[in-house]
Amino acid sequence: MKPSSFRLPPARVRATSFALSLPTAAAAILLLLAAFARNADAAAPGFQVKSSEKMEALLLLDALANLDPDLPDFPAARSYWFPLLDQEPAVRAAYDTWKGAGSVLCYLLADGGDSLSELVTALDTPEPLLKAIGEKLDEPNYRPVYEHLAADHAQLKSLLRFLLDKGFPKFFADHYAADLEKGVTACREQLAKVDADKFRSAVGLFVPRPAEEAAAPLEVVVTLLSGIQAFALPRGRMAISVGALPNLSFLLPFLVCRKFVPSQANLDAKLALVTKDPYYETAHRRIYTEMHRAPNEEFVYAAALHVSVSLGLLTRLQALRMLKFAHGTGLPPDKAGAPLATALFGKLADAKPAAGFDYNAWLAQLFQEGKLAPGGMRAQVEQVLAEILGIAGISIRVEGTHLVVQQVYPGFPAADGGVKAGDELLAIGGTPLDGPNVQQAAELLAGARGDERVVRVRRGEETLELKFKLK
Repeated sequence: MKPSSFRLPPARVRATSFALSLPTAAAAILLLLAAFARNADAAAPGFQVKSSEKMEALLLLDALANLDPDLPDFPAARSYWFPLLDQEPAVRAAYDTWKGAGSVLCYLLADGGDSLSELVTALDTPEPLLKAIGEKLDEPNYRPVYEHLAADHAQLKSLLRFLLDKGFPKFFADHYAADLEKGVTACREQLAKVDADKFRSAVGLFVPRPAEEAAAPLEVVVTLLSGIQAFALPRGRMAISVGALPNLSFLLPFLVCRKFVPSQANLDAKLALVTKDPYYETAHRRIYTEMHRAPNEEFVYAAALHVSVSLGLLTRLQALRMLKFAHGTGLPPDKAGAPLATALFGKLADAKPAAGFDYNAWLAQLFQEGKLAPGGMRAQVEQVLAEILGIAGISIRVEGTHLVVQQVYPGFPAADGGVKAGDELLAIGGTPLDGPNVQQAAELLAGARGDERVVRVRRGEETLELKFKLK
């Protein structure tokens, strides 16, 4: 298989010396190497937090492609690298083949050293590397990329050699190294607050960790040139972008729990809900057909949120909000959500899983006993979300040091109450907003159906108080 470019769903979502002649280039390289060395040693108890030059070079293939306008943009990278690529048609052809495959290649090539030069050297004699990857590959979606790597590793090597020869380390040092180092520090500080042993135990209820990995630190690679929030790496490791660090409390357990493999019986029972429950059928089509999520998505989502709440990484209300608006980007608020995940989250809270818990057996029992019966999914969702089921009908964005109403959905309470796109939010329910804190605003807006909300907004030179009842 030799596609012109790769665009596969990620499993959802690195230093050495270089001989350059210019003293300024050498100084930049030394600065970058020092940053990578510090980051590699940076560890929270039970966690190993690091950065990877090799992965940043591979992720450059995604950053240059800019395949999704909703994801981070890297104009400096494009303005620097495309003129160089265009000077060498064979290398440009290699880039056109591999663009968009960066995160998948990070997974396939995760083992070994973290420098770009080490990866290029490994591809000089690729047979042992390819054999090891093929034997351990546990992501079926990634097999096409692996097969192409096995067939055309020389082409990828030529592209990576080009990046090395054209000064990728210096380019990264000049443009991104400082922000990456700040991200690694922020990640380390967050993970220092997490009890690694309790984390292992909590996720182990859903995805037991192999004995040979049980004592090893949990590795988190912080990336910068990543167009997605986070992606899994082999053997329970994970990569998270600097921009996604505010979501680490959920992404950390999600990337581990996503290795959960539902039994075929449980997958069949889920599909039976689709054929007999119109409410769930609509959500199922959105999540699994339109958004191309993996078949285990809702099982994983429920498990990860249960872990986050049980460890105090998220509050219960935060988890409920995530369930309410899951997989609904760009949709009216009443069209979002993950019904099966919501029902399972509520039942996991009641079950209080402990040592010996078998997630597949527990799910099978729920299906067999009719506790996830067709036709009853809407009622279960409304029961779990009752305290925050009310909808205001607005989306919010950060604008400088303020929160601004991004969109007001017609027919929803906020629109009926006079809220308009562009309004600056000042207070909700009498509580002044603490700067550009989207989470605080969302929690103040949340409530049951029929709850009244009073919002104070600035519109031009006017300050207005607007009232509406959640729907």
